[in-house]
Amino acid sequence: MFRQLMCAVLVACIANTGFAQKQSIRQTMSQAYQYNKELAAERENVKVITENVIESFSEFLPTVTATAQRGREISNRKGSGISKVNDISDSQTLSASLPLFNGLGSLNRYKRERQNVAAAAARLAAIEQEVLLNSVIAYMNVVRERETLLLSKKKEAALQKHYDGTKTRFDLGEITQTDVAQAYTRLTRAVTERIQAEGDFATSQAVYMRIVGADPAGLYLGVDDPFNKEPKIEPLVHEALENNPQIKVAHYNLKAAKYDVHNKRASLSPSVTLEADKSWREGGFLGDGISDIDEQSIMVNVSVPLYQAGAEYSRIRRAKRQRSKVRFDYEEQQNLIREAVIRAVHDYRVSVSSIKTNEANVRTAQTALDGLNHEVQAGVRTTVDLLDAEQELFEAQVLLLRSKRDRIVRAYNILAQLGRLTAKAQELDVPYFDAQQYYDGVKFDLVTF
Repeated sequence: MFRQLMCAVLVACIANTGFAQKQSIRQTMSQAYQYNKELAAERENVKVITENVIESFSEFLPTVTATAQRGREISNRKGSGISKVNDISDSQTLSASLPLFNGLGSLNRYKRERQNVAAAAARLAAIEQEVLLNSVIAYMNVVRERETLLLSKKKEAALQKHYDGTKTRFDLGEITQTDVAQAYTRLTRAVTERIQAEGDFATSQAVYMRIVGADPAGLYLGVDDPFNKEPKIEPLVHEALENNPQIKVAHYNLKAAKYDVHNKRASLSPSVTLEADKSWREGGFLGDGISDIDEQSIMVNVSVPLYQAGAEYSRIRRAKRQRSKVRFDYEEQQNLIREAVIRAVHDYRVSVSSIKTNEANVRTAQTALDGLNHEVQAGVRTTVDLLDAEQELFEAQVLLLRSKRDRIVRAYNILAQLGRLTAKAQELDVPYFDAQQYYDGVKFDLVTF
């Protein structure tokens, strides 16, 4: 019974102190992958673009149409053996049409739409990486602002204690009114900084909830760096040029533009269509004593465009210009990715180095503050010196927090540039959306909706 009572007390204490189980950064990415609305919308966009492939594939298939009519037909005719007909008329028609050749326009449209689907899948991967990177940023921002708030409260408490002690010493005649005013000024500044830190912390929590869809509970500062050693620029640039989703988007767009030119050229070619019809008619006025009609026909229709007011040539020129534009976009995207990788690696190196520098600065500032406390009590140093030391320690601690946050964010930014920051590449414990698998499941789905 005593043990159960102690367990209950412990649980209550944990609940009251706001203790939460640790939330890893991988768990945060998993939640963002499943919740984020921008990512969900992009998945639906892939499905929309996939339908264009199915629509283009339908151009190879026949169309079949059936029509039927029934009604009373009244006819008055002069100069014939039948002067008046008032009869029930039935007619049915079955028509089929099969395209045989259209200058390979349908084939090139189908190939173009396949490339557009591949580009949409690559764009989805880019959005996925952006969402996961934003979830990492949101995670680290919450931790940074929370720790900054704790430092601000600690600083405010220290300055409050110092201000109270200053007033006591002033009442005893040990210091002047100037010392009290200086202590009060620093205290009010600390209060403002604490209020600002509270606002920043609340904002970071709101951003986290928007991206991840969950309360930021259990987040911690000691997140593991995904790089065990310093990354090398050249192999990373090569990897990024091969795997970055934005480059893949540009690559597939270029291939789609090439097929689009061939598709537009097909408008200058002859088209061949096979058409078959069968019709029945009974009743009504058929003439010459005929009581019903049963007809069937099979025709091969050949259409040769001679002149179409010049619009087809304009469409071809526009497609060529679009292909040139997309080629330049592809080359520019390669340059941008190369630049982004180099910048990301250098930024990461700076953040690693700054952590060591800021840790040394914190130790130095703490040592200086400890020494100044004794010197002020001995009357060797002034209150201003002590307040300056408090501020220097606070600023050094904040800079250390920022550098630790920057190191993790910049490391994951490198992964994003390399195309490694996807749910599958990170082996997140989530059900993956596979654009290719979705396409394979619906590409022959021509009779349902």
